[in-house]
Amino acid sequence: MPAALGIFLSKVLAAFMAFISVAVNPFARTAELPKAPDDFTPVLRFAVASDVHIHVDDKTDDSQPERIRLAQFINKAYELAESSDTGYTKLDAVCFAGDVADQGLDEEAEVFINICKENVRPGTQLLNVLGNHDQFKGADTALTRFEKIFDAPLNYDVVINGFHLIGVSYSTQKDYRADGVKEWLDGKIKAAVAEDATKPVFVFQHPHPFATVYGSVNWSDLTTATVYNKYSQVVVFSGHSHYPINDPRSLWQGSYTSIGTGTLSYFEMEKDMIAGQFPDGHEQAAQFRIVEVDAEGNTRVLNYDLISDSFFGLDYYLTDFNKKSKFTYTSRNMMRLDSNPVFADGAAVNATTNDDGKLCLSFPAAEDHFIVHDYKITVTNSFGIPVWSGSVMSHYYLNNYGDTEVLCVDEFTPDAGSYKVTVRAQNAYGGVSGAISGTLTVA
Repeated sequence: MPAALGIFLSKVLAAFMAFISVAVNPFARTAELPKAPDDFTPVLRFAVASDVHIHVDDKTDDSQPERIRLAQFINKAYELAESSDTGYTKLDAVCFAGDVADQGLDEEAEVFINICKENVRPGTQLLNVLGNHDQFKGADTALTRFEKIFDAPLNYDVVINGFHLIGVSYSTQKDYRADGVKEWLDGKIKAAVAEDATKPVFVFQHPHPFATVYGSVNWSDLTTATVYNKYSQVVVFSGHSHYPINDPRSLWQGSYTSIGTGTLSYFEMEKDMIAGQFPDGHEQAAQFRIVEVDAEGNTRVLNYDLISDSFFGLDYYLTDFNKKSKFTYTSRNMMRLDSNPVFADGAAVNATTNDDGKLCLSFPAAEDHFIVHDYKITVTNSFGIPVWSGSVMSHYYLNNYGDTEVLCVDEFTPDAGSYKVTVRAQNAYGGVSGAISGTLTVA
């Protein structure tokens, strides 16, 4: 994709998401993001992950990354709870937003639940819903089979310390319209809101509700959004896209709140980038959320990365669930709070070719208020005529990547001659930096 076209389309998508936020919440305002007070004291804490993708290519292979990360996720959630300085050290629930099995096999589900049983302690509820991969084998019986293996319902409404956690699984039609699932969900949320309209209602499903979080255009569901739009108290957690959760668009507010859950298996990205759907380092994916709720329902959402063993990205603080006019994490507000990325003074591009003759670049990473999402590259010949351009994903999804971007472009093999290589950084909301450049001479 030409760089100019990539910039244009990214801005169109950002504007579209902002329009959706305004359309569903015309009272949205521009405001600074709230922070949890120093005396924030939870009465509820749960951990959320998704897309574990346990597979059984080798049923005895305990070195499988997904199996290791699953156990690490649960134990790290306990460690974070027990080391909390909030005065509340309990982990009340471990929640999954679907695709715990890679091919929907009973053996995969059994491996998953056995790892959970070995690591989830008494006093912590284990909550699961069904995803699309969980139905790859025998979709018509997946719900029944997995409920038997898990010994728990996959459509549930549990109350923990006064707060509803509702899980909704794909029906046999791989959506939420069959078997009265959508109507069941609506009734459960309506009843929860009737109990206390000021409290959040936490919901877990596999695909993102359409046109909400990052990834929800391509990896989404249209049916549940018609339910959620009626209840500003809904906070829905979803996966399916495998998109990273340190992108600020992974939490969205409009008529309700939608939160992406990342993956414990592998990242996926936009297919129109040069690196493609599975960019460099996509296997290094182990991200999850820690959610803490105080007695009034104020909710803090923290991101954790198992690969770097650290918190990362934004700390979110959600309040006023019955007053969507006070929502601050709208696309419109986040876009206004962001600013164009910048390169450090004197930053330049080092351009070379590798042994295969492909263009390779290194340059200091740009900085942004949130993230640098991608880089727009243009190559011009000695006459100033563009000979190649494209968009390359930054490595922001790798929390320990470093401050220098290094990448090779397999799509371009320059002929002999002199070239100028120009790079611009783009953030998550379409803001573009000034250009840095370098020269390339090919003999």
